[in-house]
Amino acid sequence: MVKVENLNDIYSLRINYERNKKWGQWILLMSDVHFDSVKCDRKLLKKHLAEAKEKDATVLIFGDFFDAMGGRYDPRSSKGDIRPEYNVKGYFDAIVKDAANFLEPYKDNIGFISDGNHEMSVLSRQEVDLLGNLTERLGCTRGSYAGFIKFMFETKSEESQKTGGRSSKLLYYTHGSGGNSPVTRGVIKTNRRAASVQSDIFVSGHIHNEWVVNLPMIKVTDQGMVRKTEQTHISLGTYKDSSFGESSWENMKEFPSPSMGGCWLKFYYDGAESAVNYETIRAK
Repeated sequence: MVKVENLNDIYSLRINYERNKKWGQWILLMSDVHFDSVKCDRKLLKKHLAEAKEKDATVLIFGDFFDAMGGRYDPRSSKGDIRPEYNVKGYFDAIVKDAANFLEPYKDNIGFISDGNHEMSVLSRQEVDLLGNLTERLGCTRGSYAGFIKFMFETKSEESQKTGGRSSKLLYYTHGSGGNSPVTRGVIKTNRRAASVQSDIFVSGHIHNEWVVNLPMIKVTDQGMVRKTEQTHISLGTYKDSSFGESSWENMKEFPSPSMGGCWLKFYYDGAESAVNYETIRAK
């Protein structure tokens, strides 16, 4: 079972790697699943979770796993967005129970689920901790709205015992903020994030736009060598398909059709002094 640990002020994931070109470790990055919405593409969600299980991948979910807008007093509530099976008195209990049952076959791969604005809204308005209840059922780590995840790589070959055999990559995540950004699609935020946070990888969601931007960087290694590297910014899509042509809130705001799916992060041994590198592949 995957274990994401809370270490000091950050989360950490320990991964054993092998010093050969065939080794690889897959990570599935997801956000904005909106599981309980009638518009959630559960077929696509199940496909990606099944692929994660087949690849022995760790699944990291960065906010808004729940839609949860059908509760009493929620100004965003719409009867048309509530699935029939949730139209019960114990609405919040029903969506948590159903989500736990849906995720049960994949719980050994799910390492981390963090808060989004939908979960935070329910906690604030209704004093119901949806995500806490779900992660407790699944036995995975519950994350805050924003934070760091450190991937800590170690190998135990005889050669590595002399050199340490350790490597790491740092990921900063935030569920995200602001509007849909129909013109820039949120890409402009890469400059602000790069200037204020030090990390190898930046991940965000919320705006339902998918893209990957790699920013070239110059750094000095611990050995005093000048090296060129890249800083990767990832914006995740959604699993909530607000289709064009509907009389929906998204279309009233003239939001473009959302990007569907998540992102694969594949770590691999590159044979260089960095030991472990990574690439991104769209999960669609």
